[in-house]
Amino acid sequence: MKQEEPGTLKSYHYKLKAMELLFYLFQSLSKRETSAYQKMSESDIKSVYKVRDKIVSSLDKPSTIAELKQIAGMNELKMRTLFTQIFGMGIYDYYQHLRMKEAARLLRDEKLSVSEAGYQMGFENLSHFSRVFEKHIGKRPKKYSSELK
Repeated sequence: MKQEEPGTLKSYHYKLKAMELLFYLFQSLSKRETSAYQKMSESDIKSVYKVRDKIVSSLDKPSTIAELKQIAGMNELKMRTLFTQIFGMGIYDYYQHLRMKEAARLLRDEKLSVSEAGYQMGFENLSHFSRVFEKHIGKRPKKYSSELK
């Protein structure tokens, strides 16, 4: 039996992983095709980015929809529709996603404890923080931080 060169199996693995990533990309794009698009002006786009900037600037405390509507200068339905169209997820989901990425960064780079990271991200209930973290990152925060050591 002829033994396969070690590099050959590795190249198949990378090709398979690249195909898997392409599959997920096309799957995500196909979901976006089903949603109706609204025409956007340049000022609409700038307004939605101002909303995003406000969300990013206060990850520990969520902004109210009233505040975001005022920043955007548009009604709630239009703001939500355009936000989802531009960023691929709703305002609250986007906020939670950024929040969990920041919590992961605090655990990884700042070496904070799980409770410190949770409190810094504005959570009062640490079990809720753990559930949200696991939903977005794929692991419980304790396990995530222990794997970094």
